[in-house]
Amino acid sequence: MKKIILLCVVGLLMFAFESAYATPISLDGYNPSNTYNFNSRAGVGSDIVKISFDYDNGTNPTSDTNASATPAFRIRRLNDDGTDSWLGSFNIHGTSFNLDTTFGPYYSDMILTGENHFEFTMNQTNGLWDLAINGALIDFYAVAGSTTPLQPDGTVITEAKQSLSNKYFTDESDEAKANALALYPNLDPNDPMSAIYGVGVGGTGAYRLEFAGPNYKDDNDVWQSSNLGASVDNIHVTPEPATMLLLGFGLLSLAGVSRRKN
Repeated sequence: MKKIILLCVVGLLMFAFESAYATPISLDGYNPSNTYNFNSRAGVGSDIVKISFDYDNGTNPTSDTNASATPAFRIRRLNDDGTDSWLGSFNIHGTSFNLDTTFGPYYSDMILTGENHFEFTMNQTNGLWDLAINGALIDFYAVAGSTTPLQPDGTVITEAKQSLSNKYFTDESDEAKANALALYPNLDPNDPMSAIYGVGVGGTGAYRLEFAGPNYKDDNDVWQSSNLGASVDNIHVTPEPATMLLLGFGLLSLAGVSRRKN
């Protein structure tokens, strides 16, 4: 019995750390209408999930007017039936990038070229997220007239370049809406903040990651690839380690009880 439970612990921990192939996946030929997809439900039931991968822009000049306006990758909600729904889109520009969510877009003036390591930290219960690139946490700002004017923490976006302490996402699922009700139970229906009940915060922890090289639309409004050598590698979707350790310790405790009974 103890051996069986130990095998369960190992299997659980292996499942928790889902990853893609060991060699880079070429994104040549992929575009926002035809993406390379990676599905994961590893974050279901976990408060915090880390999504990480290595993304290479390839040789495409991201200053190109058309290419700069298109998504490089998206994080979407993976539904139970295998379809997906809106969550967020990451857009690389020549001298900046932004992450567009229901409460965004959120902007950074950092220039991205070549291969970079991305690590998103997503809180499923309150909708907070952060992004580290190459190990450095990124500071984002909001833009009045572009970023959603009223943030879930009550911050009102009024400046052309406004620093933010918190950044939010929602997958607009029933779980996200329940999160909003739990976090803000006493909002008056006439309070502008009550609109959060309609979209929610956070989500289910099930994700579809969609990748494409920076692309552009031609004169006929058809997506074309202007990118050579774009790739993605080392995709990982990892529940908060503490959660998995607690599960592991719980199973090991059961193993210990079983051994004593035997």
